[in-house]
Amino acid sequence: AVGSGLWHSCGVRESGEVKCWGDNEFGQTEAPAGGFRSVSAGGAQSCGLRDAGWASWPVCWGERDFGQTDAANATAEVNLDRGRIVVRRLADGWTEFIWQPAIGERILPRRRYVPADARVDRWLRSSLIELSGVAIGRIEARLRADGRIESAFRPIGARHDGWLRGSEIDPAARQ
Repeated sequence: AVGSGLWHSCGVRESGEVKCWGDNEFGQTEAPAGGFRSVSAGGAQSCGLRDAGWASWPVCWGERDFGQTDAANATAEVNLDRGRIVVRRLADGWTEFIWQPAIGERILPRRRYVPADARVDRWLRSSLIELSGVAIGRIEARLRADGRIESAFRPIGARHDGWLRGSEIDPAARQ
């Protein structure tokens, strides 16, 4: 994979390592070490999609005026938009929700339960979910009239009337 910017270019080697060349006034050719799936080059910044086998997350380096992350901050990489809601029904009828990031340990928000006698179609929100001290969002859940519980992850800054997309569910799979 190759990405061509205004004054520099980057490519991903077979090993997954990123190699950049050209103008480096803002550090845009100083890619962090490690494996990448793809790379993109802009005017004074570069970004790559980190490869961790079954998961990936973006990493940027170079010019920081527009919110990109430089290579020095690459060690603080977290995959903010990948993960799943893990649910379990408790013996007393309550339902517990936790956040499982694509990489890392499960996160148990302080407020994370739907009571057995929850009001139908009333959305309940977890307390903030934090990764490395950074709030990334909340779990929202509601009891449906048919007894099922619907849940969603709402990232920080998401519109309240916007649809959130969950992962595909295969009812035949038993795990």
